[in-house]
Amino acid sequence: MPDEETSSSANRVYSVTELVCLIAEMSEYSALTSLAAMSPRGRIIVDMAMRGRITKLMTPYFLHRQAFVDFFILLQITDSIVLGTIPLQAAGLVVSDDRTLIVAVPLVWRPQWHYWAIAFGWVHTRRCESISDAVLCVNSYSLNVSVAEVDRVSSTDECQGWSIFLITSPHKSAVNVVGLFHDTACMNFLTGTRLYIGFPDLTLNYLSSHVIGNRVGWKAGWGILHKFSSSPEWVPGIHCLSIPVSWRISPAVSYLSWSGINRSRRMDFELPVETDEHEITLSTTCPCNSCYCSRITNNSPGIQELVCALHGAWGGMEGRVLDISADGHVFRVRRDEEGTLRVL
Repeated sequence: MPDEETSSSANRVYSVTELVCLIAEMSEYSALTSLAAMSPRGRIIVDMAMRGRITKLMTPYFLHRQAFVDFFILLQITDSIVLGTIPLQAAGLVVSDDRTLIVAVPLVWRPQWHYWAIAFGWVHTRRCESISDAVLCVNSYSLNVSVAEVDRVSSTDECQGWSIFLITSPHKSAVNVVGLFHDTACMNFLTGTRLYIGFPDLTLNYLSSHVIGNRVGWKAGWGILHKFSSSPEWVPGIHCLSIPVSWRISPAVSYLSWSGINRSRRMDFELPVETDEHEITLSTTCPCNSCYCSRITNNSPGIQELVCALHGAWGGMEGRVLDISADGHVFRVRRDEEGTLRVL
């Protein structure tokens, strides 16, 4: 027979708000953005769900609650960002928890971050110089490694606790570090009040494009994409990866505002304008259908380029017949009244 607690829970009547809150706690990024756009109440519910999720994910890296709150104040003041596993988990995606907190920090704020890292109870274990001009150095910390164990951890790469990496960017904004991962699915970050998802048409569908040549001197956060698949050759509607990406204003980047930790009133801060100086162009195979993509403007297109070009010209094809040459053949293509592409 069911116990009293189970019976009580089963017979409980939930209000609409309580039910929506329970659903929001289990929802992924896309559902949360839709809920937030519905109404001011939906916005508040999303804030609560995201705040609870981020608190659960990041609390293990701090000895007490006030250190956790101070971390997010420092994150906002210094225009620093959280990278790696945590943004993906905050978005509700299933990834391996590597027990690693990665923070990208502007050069001017590095001394302050080191001071606060010690105040947070993090033990400094190593400093590594970067192999890229885009990153100055990487400082490693651990929450539950004693000072006496530092030499052992530094020499063996062994750390059984919670690891923290402070990556120092040489710029006023640390957002340039986002584009240095080797997969587009890792190009997400958390600010003091927002969660940014790069290339959501890929990432939120557990797809990722590999970026050639990205090796910048740290290993953390690079092995978490076990459930992700390589991007197919063609993904309808995706932003062209050949177009430079601005993390602040590009349509290739989506964000969800979550208002931050311990705010007496709702706050939402966008990225500083200086981040526009760090646009990136990815060295990867582009699965888009846009005329901007170099695969489509090739002088000798193949069947793959033909399909992409047709999808990109979809709106202008209705009622028209196009003669398209590919692979030595001429195709007369028409979009009929039912929206079907037909080769005549």
